[in-house]
Amino acid sequence: MTTAESGWWSPWREAEGATILHVDLVPDEDREARAFALLDDEEQVRWHKFPVAAPRRRFALCRAALRIALAERLGCSNRRLSFGHGEHGKPFALVDGRRAAVGFNVSHANRHGLIAVAAHDWLGVDVEERAPGRDLDGIGSMVYGPTEQRLLTIAAGSRKVHLFYRLWSMKEALIKALGSGFSLNPSRFEIPAPMLHGVRSSAFRFPHDPSSSWRLIDLGEDRFAAALAYRVPPGGAIRHSTSTPDWNEPPTAPSGRVEAAPVSTGTRVPAGPVFAACGHVAVRPCNVGRQHYHRQACCMRVP
Repeated sequence: MTTAESGWWSPWREAEGATILHVDLVPDEDREARAFALLDDEEQVRWHKFPVAAPRRRFALCRAALRIALAERLGCSNRRLSFGHGEHGKPFALVDGRRAAVGFNVSHANRHGLIAVAAHDWLGVDVEERAPGRDLDGIGSMVYGPTEQRLLTIAAGSRKVHLFYRLWSMKEALIKALGSGFSLNPSRFEIPAPMLHGVRSSAFRFPHDPSSSWRLIDLGEDRFAAALAYRVPPGGAIRHSTSTPDWNEPPTAPSGRVEAAPVSTGTRVPAGPVFAACGHVAVRPCNVGRQHYHRQACCMRVP
């Protein structure tokens, strides 16, 4: 089996029981060939269906790294591992055709991929490379709630860019953890107030399901915005912290484990325009389906 040292992925963070791997998605023919060889027949067919090289590369490198991480965690060979899909396309692991007791989620953006693996399901991770030069206020008016929009409007320069992608990574991590396939409009809820003011982790509850508690963690660093979200088991303990970084400057890579923040409940906000196909805000239609969980063509990926 390929080792992390000779591969294209490496352990990146440990956050509240989840192991997060970073996947290097820079083009490399040798890596891509080794990754392709680890895919099963169905995945190789899927690989061939991508019309251009970039999504083929992202899919192969992330899926192969995921396979290795899951096989090592579950103590099985790669060939015994396969994947099923939930109602909205979110994948889950199978070993010899039986669902495995492990949760995972995958995200990628240009040169970076993240893979989160944990003992519990209902897990979501997102990574976003910051891209200045877009109409961030215009897009934000469709994907963010009133408080989030106000904060984005008064921010300027690099701080606006960091804020936009920080908010988006957290919203997408929550929706991916929920497993709704973006049937939930991201403008219908807001990031918890403590996190809007810089706290790196907080409890969260979706307005449409206040009985379920979630944990949201900002994992952003210099290279990209990123976030992790997961559902807290019933009766699960929630830790508290008042640690708040200085957001007058763009955030730098955090060190050590992320500390939790005070409990906060998501705020219900008015709906924005969405495409019926995927529920994502109408910036540009998504190529949705199972591939959406592997970042193939999201409407936030407007060039």
